[in-house]
Amino acid sequence: MSTTDALVDVETITTEAREAAAAELAEIPDALDRLARSAEAVNDAERALTAAREGRDRLLLSLNVYDRVRGLPKLAAVAPTTLFHVRKRALGTTIPKRKDNPLVRDHDQIVKKARRMGVEHVPKDQALEALPRYVEDVAKAEGRLAGALAVRDATLEALVDSGEHTRMELANVMGRDRSLVTHHLARRARSDA
Repeated sequence: MSTTDALVDVETITTEAREAAAAELAEIPDALDRLARSAEAVNDAERALTAAREGRDRLLLSLNVYDRVRGLPKLAAVAPTTLFHVRKRALGTTIPKRKDNPLVRDHDQIVKKARRMGVEHVPKDQALEALPRYVEDVAKAEGRLAGALAVRDATLEALVDSGEHTRMELANVMGRDRSLVTHHLARRARSDA
């Protein structure tokens, strides 16, 4: 496998997951139940997304720091800045691209710093084998999150517009603070203007 080939079709996976989550939640007939279940689905998707990103980032960091694999952003379907931020969080600093910086000239110094910072070294073959699963998990979680958010927000707007429930009641149904409802409706008002 070339390290410049995309591992998975992220766009298709995300779209399918978004459509499936939205369709499943939209079938719930009772609006309050749909609001509660879509809010729960949002929370579940956010947790899944965090876990998948942590796994993906752990592998990206190992491949970048220890194995010096090139083309990782394309391989993992992320922006180059994502890899930059992952590396910055793990190593605690950026590494300036100046020739007089010993970390730029000496790869061993980067590896020593990574070890001091507790960066795990996953063997290259294992990391390259596991990375597609994490990339796919991230795409699915992003899709589920988008679908659940769309249903939650549409249901919330419909319930607010009906005038049958207060914002506090709706926030309680979602298990959130009333400010979430207020901020969402303020965003909607700005977009409608």
